[in-house]
Amino acid sequence: MTITSKLWMGAVLAIASLAVPAGVQARDIDQRVAADPGGQVVVNNGSTVRGAASLPGGVVVNSGGFLAPGEDVGTLAIGEFMLDVGATLGLEIGGVAQGTFDQLLVSNGAALAGLLDVSLVGGFEPQVGQSFDIITAGILSGAFSSLDLPTLSPLLEWQITYGESAVQLSVVSAAYTADFDQDGDVDGEDLARWQSGFGSPGGAST
Repeated sequence: MTITSKLWMGAVLAIASLAVPAGVQARDIDQRVAADPGGQVVVNNGSTVRGAASLPGGVVVNSGGFLAPGEDVGTLAIGEFMLDVGATLGLEIGGVAQGTFDQLLVSNGAALAGLLDVSLVGGFEPQVGQSFDIITAGILSGAFSSLDLPTLSPLLEWQITYGESAVQLSVVSAAYTADFDQDGDVDGEDLARWQSGFGSPGGAST
């Protein structure tokens, strides 16, 4: 969407380079925020910025700041992104289809550190084999310093993959289980897979 160069924080402010003051809870960015070309939104300690918007400039989240695409589930499209150590990127996942999980789309560079805090919404229960491209970028550098991911069903676990231009969360079978066919459960098919591979090189991998 086309957004004017304003931020909603209880009042509408024109910005070129905006620093969100400490302690300010800036919500509902939708249709209210954008940086002027070359401008920058800076989220400082104790501040929260949420919303779905298109920001041609960059977003910097300093230590103690919190950024979330969408007030609920949404997409935040920006030019540049930097998540500092001690900062938090909060994401919600409510399904596998586009528009049912938060995404951060960065046209240029994204530098990652800080905490990735993910929560499930709408009663969604991820299944093995599902994946979510939570961040895309022209150039991706760094990695999250820590992860706070929701608990999955037994025998399942999260896997995070850092590519050259994307970060993907996937649901995989937990390591060291009897789920040999990696379908998220243990049943007769797993027993058959184990029996057919028992004693052969590589175990039950075929």
